Parts: sequence; C-alpha cells; structure tokens
Amino acid sequence: MPFFICWTHRAGLGFAQAFSRGWIVAAKDSAKQNRYVMIGMGLVLMFGAVTAMTVPAGEYPPQFYAIFNIVLDATMTVLLVFLLVSARATPPGGLQPVARLIGAVGVLAGALQVLIRFTSDHAWWTGNYLPPVFN
Repeated sequence: MPFFICWTHRAGLGFAQAFSRGWIVAAKDSAKQNRYVMIGMGLVLMFGAVTAMTVPAGEYPPQFYAIFNIVLDATMTVLLVFLLVSARATPPGGLQPVARLIGAVGVLAGALQVLIRFTSDHAWWTGNYLPPVFN
C-alpha cells in the first residue's frame, strides 16, 4: 500500500481518481473472498468452542502458549465482527447468507472461548471448561 500511495502522489492522482479509474481491486471481488474467509474463521471458532466445552483439560501449557491462544481467539473474533459489518454493505447472493450465518455463530463461539478462560484457574491456562482428569 505505501508503494501505491507514493505512485499516485507522483502521478498527480488523488485516491478518488485512482478509484474511479479502477486501479484498485473492485470491492465486489474482495467481498467474494471475504465470504470464504468468514466461513473458514467461523468454522474454526465453532470447532474450538465445541472442543473447549466437551474435552477435559490436559496438562497446563507454558504461559506463552496460553496467552498466545487467548490473543488468537480474541483477534479472530474481532476480525470476524469486522467482516460481518463489511458484509452488510454487499448485496446478498451466492454464499452471502450462509457466510453471515456461520459468521454470526462464529462470533458467539469466539466470545464463548474467551469467556471460558475466565471461569476457573485451569480454564485460564488450558482453555477447556471441564477440569483436568489426572489418574
């Protein structure tokens, strides 16, 4: 993007002219790709929420790994919210309704994953709701 800004400045073009000349990828092409991203991220978050609720915790991971997973879950949830908001501006068609549905359920699943971390000490470290089973 910095190269594009530098190039349009040297060419004496503003962003409005660059958009009108079609030098930037059309929004509908990126919206089509966003549908697949929303479906993929939603499915990943739903799988994580189901396993966090049903699989008992194992050994406690290192602190870096636990913090990394918390940040990753929260980031994916926030990005999915942004994608859902941007999808409202695109016309419905094709996979758009399916992507919105899976995206909305994915946001709820991502929020559930983050909230599970605050239920207990073992949930904070492992991300699983059920306590560890050590025999």
